[in-house]
Amino acid sequence: MSSPARTTRAATFTAVSSSPNITITDVQDDFQAFQMRPVIRDFKLSAELFASNGDIVLICGKSNQERQGMLLVSYEIPSATASLSAPIRLLKVIRLTKRSVTQLETIPILKLALLLGDGIVSLLDIDSLVEITAVPTTNITLFSTWYDIGSNQSSSSSSISSTTISIPNELKLCVATKRRSLVFYRWLPQQKRLEENKDLRGAFDLIDVPRALALSREKICIGYRRSYVIMSLITGMIINELTFTTVHEPVITCLQDRTQWCIQMESNTVFLNSNFEPLYENGITWKDIPSAIVQASPYVLALMNQSIDVCTFNGSQSVPVQQIPHKGSTTAGKCRLWMDARTERIYAATPTDVTILEPIPVHIQLQNYVGRYRYDLALILVRAVLGISVSSPLNEQSRTNDGHAKGKIDISALPKQVIFENNEQSSNKSSASGSIIRQPSLINEPFHNNQKLTDTELWTEYYRVGTMDAFQLFHKQQFEQAFAEFNDFLTDPTEIISLFAPLSANVWLTNSYNELNEFVKQHRHFAEPNDFVGVKFENALHELQRYLTDLRRVFQTIFRRSPDSWLEVQSLVRNRLILKPVHDLLIVVETALLKAYLIDNNNTLANALLRNQDNSCLPSEVEKELKKHHRRQELVSFYEKHNRHNEALELITNTESLSTRENILNYLSKLDSNQLPLIFKYTEPMIKSALKEINNENILHDILILFVGESTPTSPSPPTIDTSNMGTIKLNPIEVYGFLKEINQDFAIKYLETICLKPELGSKQRDIHNRLVYAYCDRIKQLSNVFKPMIKAKQRAINDKQQNTYEDNDVLATQSSAVNVEDYSAISSIKKQKTDYENKLKFFLLNQNCQCDFDKLEAYFLQEQNDTSNEHLFSLHYAIVLGKLGRHELALETFVKNGFYTDAERYCETMYSNGNIQLAHDLYRRLIEFYLKKSNDGNLNENSLKTILRIVNNASERLDPVQTLEILPGQLKLNNLKDFIEHALQTCSTNKRSSQLERNLLFLTLLRTQSKRISSENHSYIIDADSTCARTGCTQPFTATQAVMDFDEFIESLESLPIDLSRNLRLLRELDDKSLSLKSECSTIATKYQQTKSHDEKYNLIQTLNDLQSRRLLHANEKITLANQAYEMVEKHIRRLDDVLEELAAQPQINSINNRKKKRTMSTNDDINSNKKRRKLDKPLNQVQNKTSVKKKEQQELTKIEPVGLDLFPIDPYEPRYCICNQVSFGRMIACDNPHCQIEWFHFACVKLEEEPKGKWFCEKCRSISN
Repeated sequence: MSSPARTTRAATFTAVSSSPNITITDVQDDFQAFQMRPVIRDFKLSAELFASNGDIVLICGKSNQERQGMLLVSYEIPSATASLSAPIRLLKVIRLTKRSVTQLETIPILKLALLLGDGIVSLLDIDSLVEITAVPTTNITLFSTWYDIGSNQSSSSSSISSTTISIPNELKLCVATKRRSLVFYRWLPQQKRLEENKDLRGAFDLIDVPRALALSREKICIGYRRSYVIMSLITGMIINELTFTTVHEPVITCLQDRTQWCIQMESNTVFLNSNFEPLYENGITWKDIPSAIVQASPYVLALMNQSIDVCTFNGSQSVPVQQIPHKGSTTAGKCRLWMDARTERIYAATPTDVTILEPIPVHIQLQNYVGRYRYDLALILVRAVLGISVSSPLNEQSRTNDGHAKGKIDISALPKQVIFENNEQSSNKSSASGSIIRQPSLINEPFHNNQKLTDTELWTEYYRVGTMDAFQLFHKQQFEQAFAEFNDFLTDPTEIISLFAPLSANVWLTNSYNELNEFVKQHRHFAEPNDFVGVKFENALHELQRYLTDLRRVFQTIFRRSPDSWLEVQSLVRNRLILKPVHDLLIVVETALLKAYLIDNNNTLANALLRNQDNSCLPSEVEKELKKHHRRQELVSFYEKHNRHNEALELITNTESLSTRENILNYLSKLDSNQLPLIFKYTEPMIKSALKEINNENILHDILILFVGESTPTSPSPPTIDTSNMGTIKLNPIEVYGFLKEINQDFAIKYLETICLKPELGSKQRDIHNRLVYAYCDRIKQLSNVFKPMIKAKQRAINDKQQNTYEDNDVLATQSSAVNVEDYSAISSIKKQKTDYENKLKFFLLNQNCQCDFDKLEAYFLQEQNDTSNEHLFSLHYAIVLGKLGRHELALETFVKNGFYTDAERYCETMYSNGNIQLAHDLYRRLIEFYLKKSNDGNLNENSLKTILRIVNNASERLDPVQTLEILPGQLKLNNLKDFIEHALQTCSTNKRSSQLERNLLFLTLLRTQSKRISSENHSYIIDADSTCARTGCTQPFTATQAVMDFDEFIESLESLPIDLSRNLRLLRELDDKSLSLKSECSTIATKYQQTKSHDEKYNLIQTLNDLQSRRLLHANEKITLANQAYEMVEKHIRRLDDVLEELAAQPQINSINNRKKKRTMSTNDDINSNKKRRKLDKPLNQVQNKTSVKKKEQQELTKIEPVGLDLFPIDPYEPRYCICNQVSFGRMIACDNPHCQIEWFHFACVKLEEEPKGKWFCEKCRSISN
């Protein structure tokens, strides 16, 4: 049989192929995306159906010569036809027995062809066109197939040969019959068997005859004349129904090898996923209803009556780009348009011709789009070629994790440009700006006409075209989309900011602004929108703020990770990617963002950006903008951040709304020692002004806290200075004191008082303490020098007034009264100040934390003592310093010699309270001797006698009675010493009782030790290599040496117990004496209070009584503490002894040599291992001896031993109780032999036993029960 068609040869192909010398002038008015190339034409048959399988094209139709029967023809159109010599071969022609064929489909992966003719579906082998099998169902009108393509998709058409293709396990087949039902089959390729799939509910009943059919994994889409119905294959229920108004043939087209579908809703094409769900929000609307749809990203081709329409589609909008002429309407009904699933080759066929639609080379298409300023179409094309999904968000693809541009970009070939130098503006001069010129587009270069663009070139065009499209969108006032693309395509932020003249038209970005303006004049489609003011400007400014905020976040992350990074940015002016330092970009972004906030009056965000200590705003621009917008508060913060404190303070003082004392002090509190001159400059006038005012406590308090180091010095009222809550001292205290001393010495002293005890002073504390003491002394001498002349002058005035006589006595009285009141007020004020400073110096020297250089102070006070003008001014303080140096007798002598008797007594009492008992006795004796020496004739006057009696009675517990009675004079009556003698006798009695108690305690301890020693001596233990320690968690071997060492250590620890107990009991006795003395004083004061009538005196008595009661409470607390300590000491030794014995008892025991019958008293081993009610080892071991191991003599000795002093110790409330007396275990005890006895253990004395009975012994209750 001759060939039914004439194939085109190389000449025909070259006539329609693209010319190798196409230039931009060859571009037609219409965008050229595809060109048609005929491959088969002038059929000798009337072709009706077409299909392809890779390079093989199947054509089915009727022969023009023979009117009956159908022919099936296969051609091979190899992909190498692009070379001029590749032929097109006719492979096979077969005659079909079918009268008509209505559907033809190929399954490339299975090399199958499915043909529907005369109501029967046949499965053919593509290579041989031989029928393999046929579907048993008849009267079939439509069929659809589906197979699992999970691992069968190839990445691109160029890699088909190298892709590993896995054959699916089965092919599903759905057929529709004239009876309005669906039947499902499955083809098993390995068994080459076709079987009906009865799992899918057998047959589906339909509402009408289907006109189109599409099958997926779990659903099926059926097209009717007015609707599409989507049904579930599992349930057989209708899931969704899409209706349309105009009656037309439904079109369901498979896209991308069954991963996508599209349906035709009148003139609208809707895209669906593999599960028949909408893929995009919008579809494509055509001018007419297409009969076939093909998708070749980014284009969608539609077969119309007289043309093939081509449009771009990015998932949201479609743009028509080309209209390819096709056959007329007379043959439109039999025209076909399809894409081969393997080669992605697009075929267009008529009853007489087959044509291939070949895409125009990418660089030619880009030339067309860019040449006509259709950057949006060029961008869609580049994204499609790079494989970027149309549904992927833009902002997710801007940069990689390390901050660089995505895609294959050769960073080493990019030029570098520096915007700023030394973090300041440099007139936007670039270190390489002279060498960075505008680069022409790669698609216009001649060497790209004959070869494809590389991936690097495609990515370069991607960023270039995207940036131009973003600027064009900005020109069209589509600000939101424009800034999204600015972010996605890495547009240079300096050029974006240059679009806003108020942000960039000054020094900091002048060059960038001028360059962009020059470029925009030549390309008006990149210019800013018309009338870029008002609402337009505000909308654009808001979008700029969002863009800069996102960009700032990205740059900050990169800068923290790598501060020296260089990032790619796309320059519109230079038409290429360039590298800029990330720090410079961050400066530009944050500075522009601040300007935008200030222009938009967004105070909150502007303040937040300025408060951020890490912001990279350009300082010079920040200062200009803040001054321009009169933001003085923010300008102060800016000066503070950049350590321009003098300018900040000048701005505060010169601004009416800011020039308050609180603002100045708050700012000064943030400074440190490096700015001390500035602090002194602004605080000096405030201090001088405050000292002249009457109510100056608030101001001085705030200034004092400022120097001390409090973070917030301002306070509404002058509370008492609490040094414990003060902050850390930031200012040098020596310099601050020197500054304050020159202004006012009293305020300087107050400053030293506030900081003197702060631990932050460190090594400066001694110096501060010395300065404070000398400041007190200087101030006391100054007040004394003022006070003495005033007293002398007053005395002279009184003398003069007494000598003068006045005739008018009324005038004299009036003048004297006025002078006296005025003089008394001045003298009283100075005297009060002097007394206050003397008391402050006294208490500071007595403070235990005082770290003054007492050796130098002794020399200083001694020098002052020798000065006749200040002979007794510092006598008291000199005595205190002598006491601090340990020269107690000289200190006491100085107290008494200068008349400070009360201080002398307190000094003796302090020594006694500090634990220096013997020293206190000696000092009291010396004090009494000093009083006795006061009378030259040896006879005491009444005042000295009263003083001695008061000392003796008040300090009776601190005096040695014998020594005191020896030195007391004989003229004292015994009745006067009655209280002292009674108290001394009481003290001796208490001491005696304490000594007895100590002796009893020691004897009890000795007894327990002896008892345990005897018990241990009558037991022997085997300690070998296998013996281990009985302590919990210890795995070390236990040796005989360790056993002896444990006992030795315990015995040694007992040596200190009597001494510690004696000390505690002695202290308890002393506290008792103090409490009794205080009690008597309280009684005396209470009696005085009832007798007195003066309110002032009553108030003083109440204060004294409160002090005495506080001291009594303190003594009581100390007694409780001492008692607890004594109890714990004894309990600790008992517990330790129990632990040691328990360890020994856990070792293997050998009975003693004498194996006589054991007694009923519990042995040591039995006592440890028993689970009885009482605690382990809480009774003395002399009560749990092994009966057979104790000699009769020892038993008699132990029988005589009874516990001593147990009633003097507190009993543990958790101690087990025994015996009929319900008391704890003590002395000798015996156990009842009745195993069910409720009491079990009894004291010998309670059951009237003196010796251990022989045989079994039962208690009285158990005997009555047994009887």
